[in-house]
This record gives sequence, C-alpha cells and structure tokens, in this order.
Amino acid sequence: MTVPRATADCGSCERFIGPALTCPYCGAEASPRAPLRLLRIAALAFAVGGLALLFVLAHHRTLPSARIGDITPAMSTARIRVCGDVLAEPRVWSRQEVPNYVSFDLSDGSGVLAVAASRAAARELVAGRLLPRQGDRVEVDGTLTLDSRGRLRLYLDAAAALRTIRPAPPPGTSTSPSVTGPGTPARARNSHLPLSPDRPQD
Repeated sequence: MTVPRATADCGSCERFIGPALTCPYCGAEASPRAPLRLLRIAALAFAVGGLALLFVLAHHRTLPSARIGDITPAMSTARIRVCGDVLAEPRVWSRQEVPNYVSFDLSDGSGVLAVAASRAAARELVAGRLLPRQGDRVEVDGTLTLDSRGRLRLYLDAAAALRTIRPAPPPGTSTSPSVTGPGTPARARNSHLPLSPDRPQD
C-alpha cells in the first residue's frame, strides 16, 4: 500500500518536485501527495479538540481564594473565590414581576464586597430560595467587574456558585453549623424579600 507523502519533496534526493510522481532530478518514483482537503480537515479537528480541552480545563480548575481587602481594580475580570458573612438581607430587583437582579454585601473581616447575579442566575436563586440570609457564612465563586463608578462587584455565573457554609441561627434558637448547597436548601429562604421594579444603575 502506497503511503501518501506529506511534503512536495522527492523522497530520494529531497529536492522540490511538487505534485509530480517521478522526480525530474534523480528519476525516482514518488508516492502521491496527501490530498490537501484531508490535511485541512485534520488541522481543523486538532484545533477544535484543543479548544474543547482548554474549555474543560478552565471550567474545572480550582479557583484561587482571595481576601476582600486584597482585591484591587487591577483584578477586574478575574475569576476568584471569596468566603465571608452576609451583612444584610439580599436585595432583589424585578422586571415585569420576574426577578432580574439580586445583590448583597459580603464581609470577611478585611473588607466589604458587593456580590450580584443577574438574569438566569438571579431567577434560579430566587425561585429555589437559595439566597443567603443576613449573618450566613457563604462561599462565592464569580467574576470581578468594575462598574462605571469604579466600584468592584463579584458576579455569579450560576446559582451553584453560591454555597452556604454556616447558616445564621434563627432568632432565639441555637443551631449547629451545617453545610447547604444549591440543590438542597435546608429551610425555606427568602420568602420575605420584596421585589423592586428597577435594578441599580452601574
């Protein structure tokens, strides 16, 4: 079986012969070149496979944890993980009676950072009663953004990016620390939150 050659050179004298099947210099028989279309398909397949691998690695890598006090505007667009306590009840904004934007402030003792979610992530948080309560200790994965006023916010891509590590105990009761996740809310949450007609301006 003749194996197509990958180059336009003669296999004997290594001179360029193009698509010719007989070398004009040494007379050696040359195998036909591999079809250009086949090479293009192979290159495209390798490129798509490489991009898919990069996408998988980027979305499964462990995010770096950061102290809020160490976050600077130069870190805008970075994906990080922050752990802290919720300072006040989350705020919910709606559009045509549908939750469209949620926000709450998070503190880890070194500073305060606004955490927000919009559109599908906001609707999932509200519908699943997954928003934290005041005093909850939470862990958040998100992307830092810088608004028009120069303020940093951490945006959640999905409801799963918010994890409650230690719920705040109800008033007058004692609750042992527990872990709740987006798929298993430990108690009915956020039913008290009002829906405001407009979201804040960036």
